[in-house]
Amino acid sequence: MKYRRTTLIFALSYFAASHSFAQPGPGRPPALAVDEGALLGVKVTLNQAYGSHERQVLDIYQPEHATEEAMPIVFMIHGGGFIGGDKSVTRNIVSFLARNGMIGITVNYRLPPEHTWPSGAEDIASIVRWIQENGAALGGDTDNVFIMGYSAGAGHAASYVFFEEFQVENDGIAGAILVSGPTYDLALVLDKTGTKLAFHGEEAYFG
Repeated sequence: MKYRRTTLIFALSYFAASHSFAQPGPGRPPALAVDEGALLGVKVTLNQAYGSHERQVLDIYQPEHATEEAMPIVFMIHGGGFIGGDKSVTRNIVSFLARNGMIGITVNYRLPPEHTWPSGAEDIASIVRWIQENGAALGGDTDNVFIMGYSAGAGHAASYVFFEEFQVENDGIAGAILVSGPTYDLALVLDKTGTKLAFHGEEAYFG
């Protein structure tokens, strides 16, 4: 049963992720990537704190009517070149998940220049702890949690998944979905001098 559920959630997430993401630009607020009709049948709870920083907040999208069986939980990490972005741009993903019998959570995380490596992985660990403490009350299965990230968000997700020192014990993570991720080997994106990262967002975050 767990294998079938895992297969289903990957298929649904991949389908939702195949739609283009709305990318915020300099001086422009992030676009909302879903119309209000897509929220029919979805209960939305905004700006729940998972930490003390103003960006450590998450939004919860869950089916309006609870199911008898505990639902898989997927939390979505937005992109933004490691230096920007907002959780609102992934509303299309998490509302899609909620309409298909899952709990979707979209999150913000701390940014440079004040917060650099490994703050992204640390924030994911804090989100995982929040889910373990609160997921069951939402009707979620805290042993069936998925991390989904795109662009820089995929980089942060990978940092949590592949560096055991950041992982929460008994985190309930059943899988990770990395969409349009950055270069995972930073040695491949050094500038011509070989002394710093060529992309300013990666340089700002990783240093």
